[in-house]
Amino acid sequence: MTRPSIAPALAARLLAAAPARLRRRLDQDPRLAADWTWADDGAVCTVTVDHDTRVALHGPVLADEAQIRCSCLLSPRCLHVLACLTMLAPAETEPAVTPAPAATDAGPVGADRCAAAEHALEAVGLLLATGATAAGTVVQAELLRALHGARTAGCHRLGAGLGRLLGGVRRLRDGVPGADAADTLADAGEACAAALGLLAPGATAADAGSARRAY
Repeated sequence: MTRPSIAPALAARLLAAAPARLRRRLDQDPRLAADWTWADDGAVCTVTVDHDTRVALHGPVLADEAQIRCSCLLSPRCLHVLACLTMLAPAETEPAVTPAPAATDAGPVGADRCAAAEHALEAVGLLLATGATAAGTVVQAELLRALHGARTAGCHRLGAGLGRLLGGVRRLRDGVPGADAADTLADAGEACAAALGLLAPGATAADAGSARRAY
């Protein structure tokens, strides 16, 4: 079964908008949705919570709230939807975003890339202060926002680093066998290095890296 991926901006927005009591519940049991029944018919991923409650995720990439439906009355800001979203990987591309041009020239970094780098440092700093195994929905929402900002600004190296970092944090939080705190710390260091490289005196747009090619 193939689960959809979710645009980082959408995931961050839904997590941030969730009531504090739901975030606390999810932080206590981050793999709540893992025990629910997931089924994919190729167009819609249906998650059966119990006899009366089902979550429907429409499309291979979730980029809009309209693609997410729960049979409960609180959808989409309900525990069922939030628990499902934390089980989804960030999308590689975000259909609603027009990315900045590839960074292949020797021009200045630009204010948008500098802002993305500063936000990334703040998000990673919050993660380090909290600890990966204790990184709940608030920390993950900040990482997702930073990931979205990096991609939107065309900070390809930084975006890739933040994506790896978020994946490592989730594996540690979920207790996935083989998850390594040292690897996650290294990913945090790489993300910070990419951000600091963009903020360094004399940095150019080429320091943002290049987008992955599609073959």
